[in-house]
Amino acid sequence: MKKNIRFYKTFRTCVAKGLIASAASVHRGGLVLALVRTAMAGRLGIEADFGAMGSTVQKMDSLLFSESQGRFIVTVAPKNRQAFERTMKGLSWTRVGTITDDSRFRILNGATSGDCQLFSDTLIGAYRKPFMDY
Repeated sequence: MKKNIRFYKTFRTCVAKGLIASAASVHRGGLVLALVRTAMAGRLGIEADFGAMGSTVQKMDSLLFSESQGRFIVTVAPKNRQAFERTMKGLSWTRVGTITDDSRFRILNGATSGDCQLFSDTLIGAYRKPFMDY
């Protein structure tokens, strides 16, 4: 509990300093859906490499789709990166990717071959489409 309170207070400090460009909670659909929503919101691309999180193929589904609480996807402008990392030092966080301007959503897993690439227009169409249409 104290660990979470410290994290939230530091997170609030980053917001107050203007270090965070966007933030999305990881909830329904897990980490991958939070990344998709982030990409769609800015109509930008994301290249996420989960190798930085120490993931393995065996637990990739859990990593991507877990709906555990207390997690955020945060974007930080390159000019604010060092200040953000300094402020968040000692807290649990991982840099998993980069925003790109090519409208591609790309998921990698470290050195593992194979990835997922979709254009953001495809993602937006699928996100807005009713489940009954699939």
